[in-house]
Amino acid sequence: MIEIPTLPSARLVLRKPMEKDAIDQLELFRDPEVMRFHGEEPYQSLQEVKDEINAFVELAETEEGMIWMIILKETDQCIGDIGFFKWDKANFRCEIGFKLKRDCWGKGLMSEAVTTILDFLFNELNLNRVEGLVDPNNLPSQKLLRRLGFQMEGILRDYEFEKGRFGDLQMNSLLKREWKKQ
Repeated sequence: MIEIPTLPSARLVLRKPMEKDAIDQLELFRDPEVMRFHGEEPYQSLQEVKDEINAFVELAETEEGMIWMIILKETDQCIGDIGFFKWDKANFRCEIGFKLKRDCWGKGLMSEAVTTILDFLFNELNLNRVEGLVDPNNLPSQKLLRRLGFQMEGILRDYEFEKGRFGDLQMNSLLKREWKKQ
């Protein structure tokens, strides 16, 4: 098991998931616009969210990745989650993913959270490659990754089966040597 460190930034604290986050996370997971590009239907119950938080914790226990809750310092409110998974230690790479409450969109908060995670992945875990797989219709996430230096490598056709159908994903990547230029 790996310990999930607390990672502070200017306006945020990224910390390990706790059961107390379930109510804030229910608002996030219940929003159809937030869940639109995440391959799942919006959650309906607090139990579904608690199960997801337990899955976040299990990810660290199995050393397959880590998920952090995004906490707004100003209010101590959980406004989203961010993390990495599909951690391939032998090849020094992983995939990142993130969600943010809709009322927090467009304020630079996700950029701040992703930057904090990338610093951790490249500097603390010594990864060489971070991948971001994005729905081709998710323009805000694509723009965020571009601003942070990710390069689009191509479309993975029918890569996931979600919501009853196959869907494409856009492969984006950032290498450690490119991040050092930031």
